[in-house]
Amino acid sequence: MRIGVNAPKNVSIHRKEIHLEIQDENKKAADVKKVNLKNLPK
Repeated sequence: MRIGVNAPKNVSIHRKEIHLEIQDENKKAADVKKVNLKNLPK
């Protein structure tokens, strides 16, 4: 089944569950941990 959506070609259209999965992955990627640089090997 195809659904007609009028949107510019540069706009991504996703189903809700795909959109939620993308949001979850983006949140995980943005979760940056602090690293003590003094503990890194030289």
